[in-house]
Amino acid sequence: MDTVKRYENYPIWVVILSNLVSLTIYGLGFVIIFRLGLIFSIFYLIYILILEYRLIRYHCINCFYRGKTCGFGKSRLSSL
Repeated sequence: MDTVKRYENYPIWVVILSNLVSLTIYGLGFVIIFRLGLIFSIFYLIYILILEYRLIRYHCINCFYRGKTCGFGKSRLSSL
């Protein structure tokens, strides 16, 4: 039977890699929407910021990793 590797605190390389993937996806979305116009891309960035704030403010506070290093590193931010 295979065992699943679990972390009490994720390694920093996992946090960096997962955030790079998210930032790449946000960047690609910005470039695609920028072709429609600058106003639309600004609205997209505002939308992304609102989603990230909502995630940290309301969802990460109920997580097991609150105050610890989760896979995205946002748990430490939410504990502040």
